[in-house]
Amino acid sequence: MLTAAATSLAVKQFEVAIGQQAHWRDFEPHTWALKLIGDRLRSIDLAEAEADLFVAYRLIAQWMDQHQYDVILTPTLSAPPLKIGAHHHRRRDANLMQLIRLTPFLPLSLLKERVRQSSADAFSWMSITPVFNVTGQLAMNVPVNWNNEGLPIGSHFVARLGQEERLYSLAGQIEKACPWANKKPRIHSDTSL
Repeated sequence: MLTAAATSLAVKQFEVAIGQQAHWRDFEPHTWALKLIGDRLRSIDLAEAEADLFVAYRLIAQWMDQHQYDVILTPTLSAPPLKIGAHHHRRRDANLMQLIRLTPFLPLSLLKERVRQSSADAFSWMSITPVFNVTGQLAMNVPVNWNNEGLPIGSHFVARLGQEERLYSLAGQIEKACPWANKKPRIHSDTSL
């Protein structure tokens, strides 16, 4: 819900920036579908979503405190880094676009379900990082290893509330033990231009 509302706002800001109304052809189908959902949300929907997020945030924080974990280590991704375009699914996008064209006549619940299904494959390779991202937990992603193509393999660290210093200290120790500043994949963008 919150992502849909934020997407709707971002599209409105895009329209202001370009000085004209946005069109679905300007966006990926999934993004436009989120915008349409966001357009139809009620304030009570957002309030409920924020309340649910706060409960999840507190449960994770309490769990970490209860077990006295200083830091949790998880993989950043559950698979090697994806190639550009790996999530481009023409058939799925075409089906979503057919639904989008019918949006004024569709129940909001059906549109939400199709977006959820469409998102499932994107989130399948993300491991557990989205849980900590959306609940606002203290976390960092650090490149600790590299695959054969020279792409970083990230490690995701989550700390207890108020432990920012612990994460920064850990990042410094890891960087000292496994320096990454000069590591670049064989194909990369040169930012010095």
